[in-house]
Amino acid sequence: MNTLNLRTEGKNEFEYIFDISPDLILILDKSQTIVRANQAVAIRLGVPVESLAGLKCFQVLHQGDETPGFCPHHQMLNDGKPHTLEIFLESLNGWFSLSVSPLMDKDGNLTGSVHIARDITERKEAEHKLKESEVFHRNLLTKMNGFAYCRMIYQKDQPVDFVYLMVNPAFESLTGLKEVVGKKVSELIPGILDMDPELIQSYGRVAMSGDPETFEIYLKSTEAWFSISVYCPEKEYFVAVFDVITERKVAEMALRESEENLQTIFNATDESIFLISSDKTLIAMNDVAVEMMGKSRQEMTGENIAGLLPPDLRENRLQFIDRALSTGDHISFEDERNGRWMVNHVHPVVNAAGEVNRLSIYSRDISWRKQAEKELIESESKYRLLVENSPDAIAIYLEGKVVLVNRECLHLLAASTPEELIGKPVIGFVHPDSRLVVIERMKMAVL
Repeated sequence: MNTLNLRTEGKNEFEYIFDISPDLILILDKSQTIVRANQAVAIRLGVPVESLAGLKCFQVLHQGDETPGFCPHHQMLNDGKPHTLEIFLESLNGWFSLSVSPLMDKDGNLTGSVHIARDITERKEAEHKLKESEVFHRNLLTKMNGFAYCRMIYQKDQPVDFVYLMVNPAFESLTGLKEVVGKKVSELIPGILDMDPELIQSYGRVAMSGDPETFEIYLKSTEAWFSISVYCPEKEYFVAVFDVITERKVAEMALRESEENLQTIFNATDESIFLISSDKTLIAMNDVAVEMMGKSRQEMTGENIAGLLPPDLRENRLQFIDRALSTGDHISFEDERNGRWMVNHVHPVVNAAGEVNRLSIYSRDISWRKQAEKELIESESKYRLLVENSPDAIAIYLEGKVVLVNRECLHLLAASTPEELIGKPVIGFVHPDSRLVVIERMKMAVL
């Protein structure tokens, strides 16, 4: 691995990486008192970093007066092991992956912990939007993630196996399994029933109860991590939408195991990271950035960033860099080149005098998201066109109220415009003698 040569003012390279890491990092003592916080915590909370020392972790992150029951630090105190969980933090208005690793003194005694909070809001929101759009945009869903529609097999009300009824192309590329339709999972992955009973139990529970579940799981039978959303379209059947997250999980575990070497933080992310000085000289970059630029680290280090930017994006990107240097504001922007979309975050690094003397720039490829948004818009347009041109009267309702009608529905209900119907209770358009029957059918339709 290439080593990072950071020349900083009064700090060693690991302290500097600690300060510029986009992850929120807290060093806690055994009583959950904050000993040290990095700049990302202070920026996210909008307070000076010095004001955090001496506060309790739960006061800062959970806005409470006592340790919450799920606290990973509390669990770590009990067993001395690292712990991780994903949680929505109201104080930071986002989803975070919280990991806690023990800190030991030279005699092996527990002295505190390293608390790392990684913002996963974007992933959580993507998962949520994915589930919402699945009803109307099945095709889009199958392109974005692995998809499997299955029938559960029970013996004495206990799930024992399942049969694949339909999968999408991403299923094969993610799992490596081929020609699965009509086959039991026990035939395709020998030993899975004994090695991964939690998976079978989860699928069986959803297929029987109808309650959806979302979870992350390591399957011993495939030696891979999966993020799975599973729901029940009808009793004893389930749909699993999944993604292989082995790479992310491996990175998270590597991060916890390498607390003493913060260089790992710099290279574990899938984002390109650049560190430049106030005169725009490139000081350092992570491995992802080196690979993206297509030049060696030695060629680029010490060069002015302007000369390294693509000519067609140079002027646009430099204006954001100049603004961050002059105002000290954190700036985010998106740009596109040759069909590749990037989201860029420019973070000013301030010295002891309050002056911006460096910028850290994080870039991530969001082409998949842009393509998904485009396909979603196209899919919605096609869906609306089909509904509008249908010879049958169609009305779509949500929570009992009309949200969409086509021309035939307007004609049937003697309405001139959709606005006359949208927002009104759908049951109001049913003859009183038939309302009880219609209400019961509506209830059955959403089960």
